[in-house]
Parts: sequence; C-alpha cells; structure tokens
Amino acid sequence: MENYKVNDVFDEKECYNKVFGKRKKISYLRWRVLVLILVRNGLLKRVK
Repeated sequence: MENYKVNDVFDEKECYNKVFGKRKKISYLRWRVLVLILVRNGLLKRVK
C-alpha cells in the first residue's frame, strides 16, 4: 500500500484500484464514503 500524506492530491479511483483492486476487501461505495469523510475533515484534497 502506498502512503498518502495529509493533503496529498490523488485520484481516488486509481488509488482504490491500486490498493484494493485485486483483493476487493471493501466495496468501492464504502471507499467513496471513507474518502468523503476524509475530504470533509480536511485530510485529503480531492481531484475530480
């Protein structure tokens, strides 16, 4: 798993595929919710 520092800009879909693409341990929907929470808390900047 690659480390994403606080306020790193990243492509969430690409990151999901890299980290979870093969294992599918969490659904993409759950991943989106997690990212949304992080963005809302100012921990991540989102790239559309």
